[in-house]
Formats: sequence, C-alpha cells, structure tokens
Amino acid sequence: MRFAIVLTLLLGTACGRTQSYGKPACIADAVGTPDVGLQKLPNGTPRVWNRELCIPVTYAPSLEKLLPDIQTALDAWDQVACTGLCFEAPVANKEVPTADLDRRLHFFDAVSPTNAWELLSEGNTGYTLHATIFVSNKSNLGELLRQVGSVLGFEGRKPNFRDTVMEEVLVPNPRTMLGSLDRQSVCAVYPACR
Repeated sequence: MRFAIVLTLLLGTACGRTQSYGKPACIADAVGTPDVGLQKLPNGTPRVWNRELCIPVTYAPSLEKLLPDIQTALDAWDQVACTGLCFEAPVANKEVPTADLDRRLHFFDAVSPTNAWELLSEGNTGYTLHATIFVSNKSNLGELLRQVGSVLGFEGRKPNFRDTVMEEVLVPNPRTMLGSLDRQSVCAVYPACR
C-alpha cells in the first residue's frame, strides 16, 4: 500500500497531476490552444503522431551527406527535456511510405529544395500514419527543423512570433535551433509522461 502511494505521488510530480484512479494524465490541457498552434483535420481533430511509439525514420540514400543535419533536426525536437517524443535512428530506404501500415517519417530527395511535405492521417483519431518530407542536399538545418515541426502537426506562425522555427518567414537566415515557443508546444502535445 505504501508503495502504491509513493508511486502515485511520483507520477503526480512527474506529470504535474494524476487522474482520480492514479494513472498519469499526460495529454496536456494545452493541446489545440493558440499558443501551441496545431494543424487540424477538417473534423477539428488535431493531427499528431501516436504518442505511444517512437517514430521510425528513413531517408533516400542520395541524401547521405544531409544525414547529419537530418539527425540534428530530429534531435532538436525529441531531446527537449519535457517531451516524450522519440524518433528512431534514420535508415536509408529508397521507397516512400504509401501503405497505411508503413508507419514512418521519410526524407525524399526532391533534387531542389521544395520546402514541402505530405502525409496521411487517420480520420477518426488524427494520428499521422506516415509522412514524407521533400528535401535536397542543398537543404539547410533551419528548413529541416521547420519541416519536421510541420509533420509533427505544428502550424506556421505569423512573422510576429519571433521565438519559433515555425515562423512563416523562411529566408534570410532561417533559425538553426528551436525557440521557446517550439519547446513549449512539443511538451504540450508530446508530453514526457505517457
């Protein structure tokens, strides 16, 4: 009994609060607030990845020399202290994901930077099933950070939001690290406790 009370207190401290039956309430209240800036499906459901699993990552073999920047962009999002978001190590794969069960994030070589992405979401849950980011070996870290943020479900921000990689103004000098707004958003949508 004492162990259960201590465990409940620890979970409550780690997550900020617990539900009445002692399980952590880890879906943050901030999801969908203007500060978080989530993309939504037509039915209003936020479009996010399933928080229970690490996201597999693949890249076109022709993007090998961009791999350090890809890894840096992924690390920037999943290594924020208060997030449970996690990416698997990128693996070379020339095939883009197309099937519903091919759950992964793929970096596709678009030959010239297009700053674009596409994804498939499950209609009833809003969970992203797979996503493809179109990049080239000329893409820079700022572009990669913003595109990863986009496929995580975060929207572009108007230029008055100065402390975010999701700012709609991309050039000149795109940001090369997450801003405080980005860190707050990823922690609210992908919290550390699950």
